[in-house]
Amino acid sequence: MKRPQLRIGAVLLALVGGLLGAALNAGPASADEYPNVRDVAVPASGKVTCFGYTGTFRARTTVALVDWKSSNDECFGITPDRTVWHTFPNAGGWQRMGGTRPAGAVASGLFRENPLTGAKVAVVADGAVFYCQNYRRPVGWTDIWYRCND
Repeated sequence: MKRPQLRIGAVLLALVGGLLGAALNAGPASADEYPNVRDVAVPASGKVTCFGYTGTFRARTTVALVDWKSSNDECFGITPDRTVWHTFPNAGGWQRMGGTRPAGAVASGLFRENPLTGAKVAVVADGAVFYCQNYRRPVGWTDIWYRCND
């Protein structure tokens, strides 16, 4: 009669161990999410207003209005000279993002964030190549664009 009890105990121990192992292996990366993003079509004039600030962007592209969960909302767009600009409430206007990556479009469906740490990733495209820039608290945007679809 002791053998069935030992088997039940061994099965329970294995189940609990498996559950604990899964919980410990679920690191911060599993908390990454895609924020809500609304694409605003850039008209032929190129003029788009976001948070009260008007900028001039590449016609027939979009400006991405990103609803970050961990901080203020933010808009991203590509200007006619193919540089990436962004703005947010109380920013004082549109600001050029650091780094020298030319871009053709904002890849708004690929933006990510980790609401637990406040880490964010902005993504732009140049043809079929995607480039990312990271945001880390308390520093902010890193000013480094890196190829992120390899």
